[in-house]
Amino acid sequence: MRRLFAGLAAAALCLSLAACAAAGVPAVPLTPEAYLAENCLQLDLAAATPDLAAAVDALPEDTVFYLAGEAHGLDKSYAMRRGMLKALHERRGVNVLVCEYGMGAAYLLDRYLATGEEALLQSFISAAQGSLACNGDELEFWHWARAYNEEQPPESRLHVVGVDVEHQMGLAVKALALVGDPEVPAPKELEAVLAPDTALNFTGAAAFVAALEAAMQEKAEEYTAFFAQDWSLAQQLADNLTRTIAYLDPAGNGNDPLSLRDAAMMENFCFWQRQYPDEKFFGQFGGAHVSRAAAADYREDTFAMQLEAQGSPVAGRVYTLQYVYYGASIQSPALDDFDYTYLQPAGEDKVFFLDKAGSPFLDEQLLYDETFCAVPDAAFTHALVLLTGSKRSPRL
Repeated sequence: MRRLFAGLAAAALCLSLAACAAAGVPAVPLTPEAYLAENCLQLDLAAATPDLAAAVDALPEDTVFYLAGEAHGLDKSYAMRRGMLKALHERRGVNVLVCEYGMGAAYLLDRYLATGEEALLQSFISAAQGSLACNGDELEFWHWARAYNEEQPPESRLHVVGVDVEHQMGLAVKALALVGDPEVPAPKELEAVLAPDTALNFTGAAAFVAALEAAMQEKAEEYTAFFAQDWSLAQQLADNLTRTIAYLDPAGNGNDPLSLRDAAMMENFCFWQRQYPDEKFFGQFGGAHVSRAAAADYREDTFAMQLEAQGSPVAGRVYTLQYVYYGASIQSPALDDFDYTYLQPAGEDKVFFLDKAGSPFLDEQLLYDETFCAVPDAAFTHALVLLTGSKRSPRL
């Protein structure tokens, strides 16, 4: 009888091991160090446009939105944006770059990609004065994107869309004017703020947005004639201006500004997804917008969480990557919030896939400190990209 039980146990073990092998799960659980060593790729970011083909080939093909979280204004963030956009475009068919800019700002950039009109790009850079986007790497990225786009067949050229609130109100107004038919006179509500010397403070902007909102309803015939086939885009832009006023409102009205931004991002992305229903998207946003679970000091409605929620047009088809930065002067996340020792930073840039079969990071919190985020690491992000020795981009 004992031999019978021993035989049955051995058979069960063999079946269990076979099932694990078939599922790609290691028979003996891997240590975190061993798992990361087997599920990482080294990145070479030395080239002006890094070759990230191998890293992109390791990402799921059925993804519709590849969403990366960065720290703004760092040289390696821009290197990753160039490399990821190129590789995703060429190997995954991604044709739409989603930006953490207002709809108006991105409309000007999209038009710049299509026309090469330098004044449009300079309008964006000038309006970004004082922000982390006003730097030499940003300017260089758009020059590169324009040149790269010109090399592509017309049917697969890149488009740029913005989903954030309108941080530069003047660019949104300029975009509204450009959306309109140049052969049709602009409605007076738009003309009033298009003069070159017009500057919109909060009070003036709020009054303009309220007047525009009312006029688009009361003078629908005049506005539909002006915006013609782009009427839906104009409406979305106007709605986003209204959301921006709520975001900028000094009184606050009890609303969390970051929650308002993420809500705007989701509203605007859904609009763009309807415009490009058969396309794939890539975006590189501030890391807090890309977290798949709430950090301790953050709310529970991040852009990524809303994208993955029930009812989202891309639910179940979003893949997130978080960039982490390690160097003598820059560590992001901070050393108190993240254990870099597992990643063994030694001057090399790497991508670590946390969500593969047999990953200890699917069930455990090993990298992020529990005071920062109380979920398993793979529930916070699908992959980590370690960027070493990053530097601040040169300000303009």
